[in-house]
Amino acid sequence: MRRALTVALAFLACGTGASGEELVRRFGQLTAAIDLTYAQPGGIAVVRFRPALWAGSTFVIFEGRRVPVLPGAGGQRALVPIPASTPAGDGLLGIELYARRGLQRLRLGFPIGERTFSERTQTLNEEKRALLRQPNALRDGRRLMQAVRTFTNDALWRGPFRPPVAPPPSETFGERESYIGGSPVEMMMDGGTSEQHRGLDYAVAVGQLVQAPAGGNVVMAEPLLLTGNTVVIDHGQGIVSMLCHLSQLDVGAGERVEGRARLGLAGDTGVAQFAHVHWAVYLLGIPVDPNVVMKVLE
Repeated sequence: MRRALTVALAFLACGTGASGEELVRRFGQLTAAIDLTYAQPGGIAVVRFRPALWAGSTFVIFEGRRVPVLPGAGGQRALVPIPASTPAGDGLLGIELYARRGLQRLRLGFPIGERTFSERTQTLNEEKRALLRQPNALRDGRRLMQAVRTFTNDALWRGPFRPPVAPPPSETFGERESYIGGSPVEMMMDGGTSEQHRGLDYAVAVGQLVQAPAGGNVVMAEPLLLTGNTVVIDHGQGIVSMLCHLSQLDVGAGERVEGRARLGLAGDTGVAQFAHVHWAVYLLGIPVDPNVVMKVLE
């Protein structure tokens, strides 16, 4: 249950709109509205402002991370990633904006909803375990982290995000993983800081067609030691998809792709224990639940 907010700002309204529960606060003539529908660990808090601000020069700050206010559906907004490791309870946003008096800093409290994640243990066979000991494993992880932190100011996608393959996924996002025979695998794969699973796993046969979840620019398409044949797509505004363990790559770095474009074929390359497509979405370098992305950006 969300705890009561203890902030020194005037509360205006907290109700349910078309997109779900919304927290609204006013700072003079400026109104900030937070969509709380997916404001939970691994989710996204969508902050909208009225009247329109100078997009690109206004930032929302959460856990020390500056999130730009950019044009989007319904007006100017900030898509604030909430790491899966963030505890439920009282959250605090900072707002930096330039007004007539210069730079102003505001504070806005909001509730972070409850969410629990399961645990999963996997066993690495000797062939997969040997990959972890190769010196290129850490190098690939650092390169992958750089790729998923790509930022383009403009939105490069049109329409909703869709799954890369047809079968429903295993709800693996945020699972706390441990590996018998090798650990920490998750951190080595993308250079991150936790062993929580970054995305959704779609169990499909080797050779299943893999499609782009949405339009964007391919910033990486190559075989990596732990994630196997990997495609990274910059969708713009800090949203980046990573698709791993493919058996075949059909795109190259620098290509522009539209939603549903052919990326390659599913497989079990890298440290994958079974044939599947791993789809992760990073928002400003933070893994967020792809299910949330498909709903927030529809």
